Amino acid sequence: MKEILTEIIKPFLSKVITYIDTNNYWAASIIIICIVSLFIGLGYILSWALQRKKVKREIDKISLESKEKTIILLEKLQAKRVKYIEQTILIQLSVKLCIDALISNDVTALKQNRDELIDLYFNELSAKFVEYVEVGEIFYDGDRNKIIPFIIDEVIPFLETTRMFLVAVNNQNILKHLQCNMVSLKRFSLNPVLRFAENNMRLYQVLLKHKYYKKLKMIEFEETK
Repeated sequence: MKEILTEIIKPFLSKVITYIDTNNYWAASIIIICIVSLFIGLGYILSWALQRKKVKREIDKISLESKEKTIILLEKLQAKRVKYIEQTILIQLSVKLCIDALISNDVTALKQNRDELIDLYFNELSAKFVEYVEVGEIFYDGDRNKIIPFIIDEVIPFLETTRMFLVAVNNQNILKHLQCNMVSLKRFSLNPVLRFAENNMRLYQVLLKHKYYKKLKMIEFEETK
């Protein structure tokens, strides 16, 4: 905008100065120059205002896009949690069915329920929880004030469910009845979950770390060779 005003005024100003110089009207020239300077100043102010408005629009656009992305991520996070919770409930139900089949000495049902329990954990629960954590990591974006409650409310209960699963499928009475081998779990299969938790716990959070590593130790991961 200021460039346009300058280009418009420049020819007029040149003619006025030539006329003043020829007729020795320098008193009047001061007034004219002040007026012209005022117009140029207004051009600068108007240009600055328009530029500022443009920047504000861009900022508002970015803010809106950021809010939309946050909402999309939140909805995705909630959806992943629902799926994970559903699988947790199914795991608990499957453990109960295994116990009931063991008590009733129904070997066929026991084998079927144990196989379903193993499939549920490895192909559903652990996979769904890893996805849940990965979305949570993006959503919380390094905000430990929100990540720590997530570790307490989600990660540690998941580790407890994992422990319960291994205790159930490796119950000595079940193994004896079915004449089958123990199920083992490799640590690397839960690496995204464990890395997320361990990278975000602060050094001074001794009680949380103690609880976390205690749960981890109770899982007894298969040793890698």
